[in-house]
Formats: sequence, C-alpha cells, structure tokens
Amino acid sequence: AMKIMLNTLYDHEDMLGMNTVMITHSLANRQALYMIAQIKKRMPNLEIIENKAGCVISTHCGAGAIGLTYLIK
Repeated sequence: AMKIMLNTLYDHEDMLGMNTVMITHSLANRQALYMIAQIKKRMPNLEIIENKAGCVISTHCGAGAIGLTYLIK
C-alpha cells in the first residue's frame, strides 16, 4: 500500500498545488520514516509534515494505519 501511495504521489509530481505533503499515521513510525526517506530521495525540495492520526481515525483503522495527503492543481 505504501508503494502505491508513493507511486501515485510521483505520478502527480508536476501537478502539486503546494510544495507540501503530509504523512499521517497511527503508531506506524517505522513506515512513516520509510515514506519520508523515499520522498526526500525523489523530491528533495518538498516539505514533509509528519503527524499522528486523531482518535477517530486511530480507533477505526487501528495501529499501523498510514496515509499520504497533498493537493493537486
């Protein structure tokens, strides 16, 4: 799933509405660090914000959930 999220981001690279992406997760620290490293390799000028999922998402999805959020033009 992380590979699909990263490839989708790369497909939209030229259409990013902002120079920022967010990685939101619930106790998926290792996976978040992996995604950050992969994005920085390919898109070094991109600002990456890592944050924790809130209680509703964490309760619904459980530990290990991770998502990638960005705006496209």
